[in-house]
Amino acid sequence: MPIEESYLDAIESIRNEIGEEDFRGLQYNNHFAVCWNIHKSLKPYILSRLKEKGISEDFIYPNSINLKQFTVSSVLEEL
Repeated sequence: MPIEESYLDAIESIRNEIGEEDFRGLQYNNHFAVCWNIHKSLKPYILSRLKEKGISEDFIYPNSINLKQFTVSSVLEEL
């Protein structure tokens, strides 16, 4: 089952269990994910801010092998 469908089933179950009024108070979203459209003219600014904060492609999409090696070496250094 796709994660989006699982999410919608779960919130529907919660809505049925607690009632519509209480459900609205929880502020659940009726969508699993939201997409933000960012104007292309902001690209240089956004990239510079990400760089300032040390956020790179490797940070967002880590290589699982490199992540494993980093984790193991970090733990071993602490021992």
